[in-house]
Amino acid sequence: MIEPPLNGITPVIPPVATSWQRIDTWLARRAPARLAELGPPASSHAIDQLEIALAVRLPTDLRASLLCHDGDSSHLGILPCGPLYSTDAIADVRRMRMKIWEGEDDPDEQETPWWGTRWIPFAVRIDVASGIERRLVPNVTTGSRV
Repeated sequence: MIEPPLNGITPVIPPVATSWQRIDTWLARRAPARLAELGPPASSHAIDQLEIALAVRLPTDLRASLLCHDGDSSHLGILPCGPLYSTDAIADVRRMRMKIWEGEDDPDEQETPWWGTRWIPFAVRIDVASGIERRLVPNVTTGSRV
């Protein structure tokens, strides 16, 4: 079992761009076809437009990740989390989920909603056995509005 760090010791977590460099290097050596499935970097303008469309600032790590790779074109994903969404897909999936949520009139949904209005979808995990998709989303309730 991994023990939490001692009080006063901050774990060292590399910047997102550094992690992507390590992943890209590994893929280039061992799975170049998979590396080719990663999207090119998103432009700062595309990310700014996404934030405007969502009316919320993206978490810093998500923004940094999009600046490295704007999603991927794989079916099952390059990373264990599943296929990564591009800036366009993030906006489309969130818009679709919000449209469905707005029409929800089930009282049970008010206590335990199936979709959080401040969630930003960034990847989809597909259960290969069942084919069920599970969207991965950070909760940005502490994020600022654009």
